[in-house]
Amino acid sequence: MHEGSTSIDQLNLERFFGPAQLVRMEDEQLPKNMGLLFNEFVSIDCLEKIMQVNPSFVGGDLSEDLERALLAREIVTYTGLIHLDELPKYETFMFYGFPLKIMDGDGSPVRAVAILSE
Repeated sequence: MHEGSTSIDQLNLERFFGPAQLVRMEDEQLPKNMGLLFNEFVSIDCLEKIMQVNPSFVGGDLSEDLERALLAREIVTYTGLIHLDELPKYETFMFYGFPLKIMDGDGSPVRAVAILSE
C-alpha cells in the first residue's frame, strides 16, 4: 500500500504472531506491546491512541485511512477477520495470522487462529 515499503515476502514471520487482546476503543487504556483486535469499526481518529501503546499488529474492521497509516509505521494489519465476537475480551491469547509469501506483495489472505489458554 506504500511504494518503496517492505513487501510481505520480506517481513520476518515473527511479525505475524504473538500475544493479543480483543479490546474496544472506548477503553480508557489499551494493553501495551501486543496485538490489538477490535470487534468494531475503528477510524483514523484512533491512530494516536493506538500508537501510544506500541502494538505489534492491529486487526478488525479498520478504515482504509487507518490501515494505511499503520502500515506506513510498519505495523502489520489484519482486516476482514471473522468470529472476533467469540474471543474473550481483555484476556491475552496467542494470535497467528501467517500470510502467503507473495513476492513484492503488499497483502495476502491469512488463516487467522487464536489460541486461548485453558
